[in-house]
Amino acid sequence: MNHKISTILRSALPLMALTFASCALDEEVFQDNVINVADVDSVAVVPNHTMLVANGSAQIDLAPRFYNAGGQRMPDTRINDEMLEYVSDDGMTLSRLFSTSDAKLIGKTITGRLRVKGKPTVSAPFKFTVVAPESEKYAQKIKIPVIFHIIQTTEDIESFGGPYTKENVALQLKRLNGILNGQTPTPVSVNTNIELVPALYSPDGTRLHEDGINRVVVDNIDTTNVFRKFLSAQKLLWPAKDYMNIWLISDRYSKIANFDKVSANCMPRFMNTGAMNAPEGLNLAGYNNQTEAVEDIGIIYKLQELLTPQRAYEDETLSNDIAYYVGMYFGLLPTFTWNWESAGDDYCMDTIDYYGDSEAYKGNSTWYKEANGCFFRADNIMDDPTGTHTSVSRDQAIRMHWVLNNCAFRAQWKSSFALNGK
Repeated sequence: MNHKISTILRSALPLMALTFASCALDEEVFQDNVINVADVDSVAVVPNHTMLVANGSAQIDLAPRFYNAGGQRMPDTRINDEMLEYVSDDGMTLSRLFSTSDAKLIGKTITGRLRVKGKPTVSAPFKFTVVAPESEKYAQKIKIPVIFHIIQTTEDIESFGGPYTKENVALQLKRLNGILNGQTPTPVSVNTNIELVPALYSPDGTRLHEDGINRVVVDNIDTTNVFRKFLSAQKLLWPAKDYMNIWLISDRYSKIANFDKVSANCMPRFMNTGAMNAPEGLNLAGYNNQTEAVEDIGIIYKLQELLTPQRAYEDETLSNDIAYYVGMYFGLLPTFTWNWESAGDDYCMDTIDYYGDSEAYKGNSTWYKEANGCFFRADNIMDDPTGTHTSVSRDQAIRMHWVLNNCAFRAQWKSSFALNGK
């Protein structure tokens, strides 16, 4: 089945993503500045999640929907909020954007309704569960030394704007750490206690000229065996015991037809002897001194995707955001599927799995999705290419820490060599 590809331009920084936090559905029916409450015949509430982290900053959006007597949808941005009342069944006062730090609510499911003041109009019940903001399973603070191998051709530098700058690398690193430390106030975003820090020394103990950066400039980049031969010949396979490798490779003329699959090779493959309770969906083999391979020790990402971060949903050949592959490197699975019949499963109870659904809002092909009774902006790190990729959930953080503690080639955080050269 062919579907029209819908593209959107996304910023590389979460700040712009947050700018759109208050966007809602297109106002397709009414164009008046204010809705007359008397015209409201029925109301509904569609939350943006089924859970809320009780850390005082995470927010759940209890989005109202209004309909007139003819069943037409009325734009929710054009009604006076003072005429609305959100109340839980146990009498607790709620609000459209609700957050809490009340530990007494943890583990409780809150059931509420929306009322229109001065009218008998009331919505069907909505529900969400309050969950703890922290877990001992990801309380350990982890710093991971990262090396960005910036691989460009002479033509790239001379004809297309020069080398990829250290400032851009710093921005990417800042953005990734913002995702990992829970800066976005989405309903289930948490601080993972994982930080990516720039490596300062090369494998021979030499101080790097630029923090976290190793530059390679060549006339041609050999794509044989999806760059494996080239990376080995250029000595760019820095040991996984000391570094998380990220290879930013120029492919200006798209010699690699499906770069997404190259980048997605970074999933962990081996677990250490004695490891138990592996997260579902990883299919890990036992580690028995296997030789480090490219797919085990880092992420290959197309440099041009950082320069022109435009994404299209419904096209599996396009790369996702680099944050998505960082999530894969730590053992996370996609929250979405290209299947137009059913959602997949990322085995995290606090994320919303979804798929391309012709019955959903714009087919689930924009930043906004409909699934599991929720209407939400796709903020999770593992959402589809049109998502903003600005948050990690509690269950995802637990998976990530298990991988870092139990998978081969994921222990570079235990080494200080990349930071002190000895």
